[in-house]
Amino acid sequence: MRKVLVSLPEVDLRVIDAAARKAGETRSSFLRRAALAEARRVRRPIDDPTVRRAFERLMQTAERRDPISTAEALKARDRGRR
Repeated sequence: MRKVLVSLPEVDLRVIDAAARKAGETRSSFLRRAALAEARRVRRPIDDPTVRRAFERLMQTAERRDPISTAEALKARDRGRR
């Protein structure tokens, strides 16, 4: 079996390791299974023309807006969590 070097941020590794533990797998087997599932996927949501147009409109709207502060972003994130 060949080995490959893959660079991932530490925070991503922690998330991957936690998911692998939850699935009862090693990091390698978890990544292999996830990568193969993605490679075999026939269609992705962004491949749908309707979804792609909606995403493009969303991005254009976001680019036209004035930036918001971190405090405003946190307030918006927390809205509805109660």
